[in-house]
Amino acid sequence: MIMAIGYTSLERSGKAPAGFRSGFEIPYADIMQRCIMQESIDSIQILVLLALYSLFDPIGPSTWSIVGIITRQALAQGLTRPTVEDNLPPKTAELRRRLFWSVFGLDRMMAVSVGESPGLVVEEMGVPFPAITVVEFASPKRAEHASMLQVSRHVIELRQLESKILSTVHLQPRIAVSSLTQADRSIITTRLRSEIENWYSHGCLITKPEPDNVRLHDTMGWLNARYYHLLLLLYYPCQFNASTPAHSAARVSTLLELVRKFVQYNRVLLSHQQLPLNRVTLDRLVPACLVMFYCFVRDESSTALTARNEIRAVIDILERFSEKWTHARRLAGIMIEFAEFVASHEVYSAEVQQQEWLRSLRGELVSLAGETLGKATCYQDLIDGEESVTYSRVEEESPRSGLSFVPVEDASAIVCSYL
Repeated sequence: MIMAIGYTSLERSGKAPAGFRSGFEIPYADIMQRCIMQESIDSIQILVLLALYSLFDPIGPSTWSIVGIITRQALAQGLTRPTVEDNLPPKTAELRRRLFWSVFGLDRMMAVSVGESPGLVVEEMGVPFPAITVVEFASPKRAEHASMLQVSRHVIELRQLESKILSTVHLQPRIAVSSLTQADRSIITTRLRSEIENWYSHGCLITKPEPDNVRLHDTMGWLNARYYHLLLLLYYPCQFNASTPAHSAARVSTLLELVRKFVQYNRVLLSHQQLPLNRVTLDRLVPACLVMFYCFVRDESSTALTARNEIRAVIDILERFSEKWTHARRLAGIMIEFAEFVASHEVYSAEVQQQEWLRSLRGELVSLAGETLGKATCYQDLIDGEESVTYSRVEEESPRSGLSFVPVEDASAIVCSYL
């Protein structure tokens, strides 16, 4: 599995021929059965590898389901309880902590990608962040080890922030959200926005855009793509972000700008052969497509003129997935048809057939979102006032204020990663 996972990086960066990975035969059922029957730290490590491999396997089992098994085993082995490490050697205790944070990051990454609650939910886990070991400190590569740990901590902070936004903005009970005043929501949004900016500023300090950089998580391309995904997650048109109909134009402008930046930086990664063509990338494109439809319905006149490039960029990314990724191909087909609709809308906007065409496309997209992300995904709960669409519906409202975007730079060289 280590060889197969590593090969995905070589294949994506053009350093190995495409298709060779199909020679790896991973017996999912046998591995999962053995790991479930023999719960141990080794079983968790093996399942983490299996989950990482499944991210790139279009015909394999659900990564989200595998991660669910991993989180239960992590709880059973006491990875969330630092007191279990009291009688262990320092090196063993540190490796357990690193395993915990690997599981934590994988769990949170998948939860945000599919729009569901994470599986590893324990109050006050209190597990220390990964730290350098005595052996690593005494090694000639001490600076490299320290740098990698710093990047790992930055990624952990990203997963924590993504999860906080998901639970606060998307997964709160509707009654709890309804009880919040606009002032309450504004305070929460401002606080989360400040945390996003702080995370981005920290990332700018550790980025290494040198051409020979072989990691992904400390490059400007990855940092920018994650930054705009955080903002899109924060301002997504759900019940929490409901305000007054008078600001619908500002909502559309804000959301469309976020989608534009998010897609733009994913396309930068793609152009440098560094975008992972896996489940996470596909899952996170689905909500972006839903937002495009939302923006078009809310402001047909301006969106039709400004969204063409974003639609084309999404199609370009989706078409890079192999034929085995059926959901990616179906989503590409929907977006191609949506592009045709946008092009024809300027001429035939008044015709009834146009509205039926759009309604049919949105229905297909919502159905595909349920198949790709899961029927319970929170990303289907867009604010929409039309009775014929299967979104969750509340009053048509919008965010309170526009965005002031932080200037960012493209990386000259962007490298690959599994996550």
